[in-house]
Amino acid sequence: MNHLTIMRESRQSSATAYDEFIRQQKPATLHIFVEGIDDLSIYEKPVSDRWYLFNKSEDTICTYKCGSKQQVYEVYRKINNRQDNPDFFETLILIYFVDRDLSDVLEQDYIVADNIFVTDYYSIESYLTSLNMLRIVLTQIINFHYKHKPDIDKLKSVFSIEHNRFYEYIKPIMLYGIYHKKFKTKNFDFDDIDLNKIFQFEDLELKWCDNLEEFSNLITKLDQLTKIETPKNFLGDISAIQEKISLIDPLSYVRGKFNMWFFLKIIRNMLSFLRNDLKILFKDSDGLLGKDNIIKTLGTRLSPLPQSLVDFIKRNIPQSS
Repeated sequence: MNHLTIMRESRQSSATAYDEFIRQQKPATLHIFVEGIDDLSIYEKPVSDRWYLFNKSEDTICTYKCGSKQQVYEVYRKINNRQDNPDFFETLILIYFVDRDLSDVLEQDYIVADNIFVTDYYSIESYLTSLNMLRIVLTQIINFHYKHKPDIDKLKSVFSIEHNRFYEYIKPIMLYGIYHKKFKTKNFDFDDIDLNKIFQFEDLELKWCDNLEEFSNLITKLDQLTKIETPKNFLGDISAIQEKISLIDPLSYVRGKFNMWFFLKIIRNMLSFLRNDLKILFKDSDGLLGKDNIIKTLGTRLSPLPQSLVDFIKRNIPQSS
């Protein structure tokens, strides 16, 4: 891995990523297109590990951050539409990674191709919020001593209970968001929904803030946060959405960033409980598990890798590449 050469210039749009690709292209080089830098934290290691099993160490892997799912697809279209020098393009391996988001729930069409990986769940962050990832945080990042195994087992049990509670509580918020996405409400943005203003943890238990468990109060709060006005008759429209999402795994419709919010919050509360209540000392991990670093910290430790991702990498980087 010491000989890895990976281009990491910041790219803000499909046009910029495409231009970088045209300038950087080299024979026998692997090109990876992703939405943003967080995606590289997960995809880069398994792809490069596979690549260097069968290629020379001086061969270059080029990565391109396109800015969004739509821009990754736009780069794909631009490259596929090039008619010049087709023989040269056949010497390259190009792979693309995008999040599924709400495409299936909203019945949106998207490009399907052998070299485009679409997450099984809502987004790549969704894979990082499992019980196994909690174990990895406690044992590999916090470095809990084996003598604290009973405490770890208790925390895992608490995590499972609260994760299920989170999925119950987040459902009306996702219904609200899916409704506005479906009807293309102007200026609606999931980023405006700050879960810190809706939920809080008390003694490791997730709770509503300010009586927001009342549906009407919650909708009013969400309208305040998003600065939009939800129609009074929207309840009839969300009934079909509610029926659809009731049939699928919450990981498939709950926003990945919301899942990461829960994961980070409960970990921080667990660590506070261990430090202050049980007086257990452990490795300081505030930097590694901060909001800006947690995906990078967990991404390279994702285990097990989704089988669909393993199969995709093997299919696109064969032994003969």
